[in-house]
Amino acid sequence: YVFRTLHKGLGYMQGFNELLPPIYYVLISAKSLFSNNLDIVEALAFFCIQQLLTDSDFQTFYAHEDQQLIIDRKLQEFEVMLRQRLPKISAHLARLQIKPFCYCYKWVTLLFAQEYDLPEILILWDSIFAHFNAMVKYSFCVAIGRLKMSKDQFENADYKTTMNLLMSPSNFRDIYKLIHKANKIYSETQKKRRF
Repeated sequence: YVFRTLHKGLGYMQGFNELLPPIYYVLISAKSLFSNNLDIVEALAFFCIQQLLTDSDFQTFYAHEDQQLIIDRKLQEFEVMLRQRLPKISAHLARLQIKPFCYCYKWVTLLFAQEYDLPEILILWDSIFAHFNAMVKYSFCVAIGRLKMSKDQFENADYKTTMNLLMSPSNFRDIYKLIHKANKIYSETQKKRRF
């Protein structure tokens, strides 16, 4: 309510409730740094979520004006990256007519909060927040890394199996391996841009 009151152009979107708990958890774990004052912890949690949703490129997913057009354009960037990095999975998803909006949109807008447990999320978010000025692009790299880690499971999968693979929490729990893959993909995309 407070966020929507302050930011009428953004408003409240489904998923904010997934983004706040990890931030609040980190701050409440360090409450001694704030004189054990829970009001300060709550205010800082609000400030952090506000910064995430208003000062990073992540906000493009939450803007109300031309929202679907903006989301489609962003997800087209992901589709291009997917075709370049994982052409077989890209072709498989295209054959089944599964668009990134059906899976990648949720992953990125929730920063994978439903994909992994809290200890893994904290590690992953450190990596994502380290790319604050390119959070969406880096999150796309994480998404491609996640698909790459489970690519064998997509082979000969029908629509239902494929959707289950995409919508279920990842069964590959090695968060460090995922981050390593995302960093490599991100680094390679940065090199290509320079030339």
